[in-house]
Amino acid sequence: MDSLQKLFEQSLTDNAIANEDYQKYDVKKGLRNEDHTGVLVGLTRIADVVGYERVQGGKVECEGRLYYRGYEIHDLMKQLDFSHHFGFEQCIFLLLLGHLPSPEEFDSFRKQLNELKALPQDFLELNILRMQGKNVMNMIQQAVLMLYGYDETSEDHSPYSTFMQGLGLLAKMPSLVSYCYNTKIHHYDNRSLIIHKLDPQKSMAETILSLIRPDGCYSDSEAEILDWQEALAP
Repeated sequence: MDSLQKLFEQSLTDNAIANEDYQKYDVKKGLRNEDHTGVLVGLTRIADVVGYERVQGGKVECEGRLYYRGYEIHDLMKQLDFSHHFGFEQCIFLLLLGHLPSPEEFDSFRKQLNELKALPQDFLELNILRMQGKNVMNMIQQAVLMLYGYDETSEDHSPYSTFMQGLGLLAKMPSLVSYCYNTKIHHYDNRSLIIHKLDPQKSMAETILSLIRPDGCYSDSEAEILDWQEALAP
């Protein structure tokens, strides 16, 4: 063990905080109460996770339940229309706007998403294809940051502008994910680089499958399964 490592190991002991001090000063350790339940840090109507119940004043583990805007996730899945692989888009609408869309509202929402799906001109060639990252998630993070320079409203922090910036990022995410993945396997897995043109009319699930497959082909079942997975965890 070198001298610097010894100093580091000693610092762990010297700077440790005793567990009883958290109780003494009424500070929550890791956002947990003494009975290991989570600490309420805010109020939201967007989502909720239930992992335990209170029984006679004690904590009892239960089967986890996930809620989106008051809908328990299993009940919500029964109400979404997955026939054309747009379940994820319906969940986006619900989480952002607070209710499930009517057919007219959803058509308008989809049209807006379609208009925002395309990446800026030359963004793919000048940015993504030049990345040398070995980790796809890190590459996606870099791509998102680079989009800042292409956004003329980036410094407009009004509520609606922020909403539209988020919606634009959501719309572009399938392209970012797919192109970053293709670039990574080209540079580091020695595979051929095949880039397909974006079809903005396809759903999010269909877009990902069509862009990452060398032949651009996918089955209806594959699109349905991916759409289900996206809707369960947007």
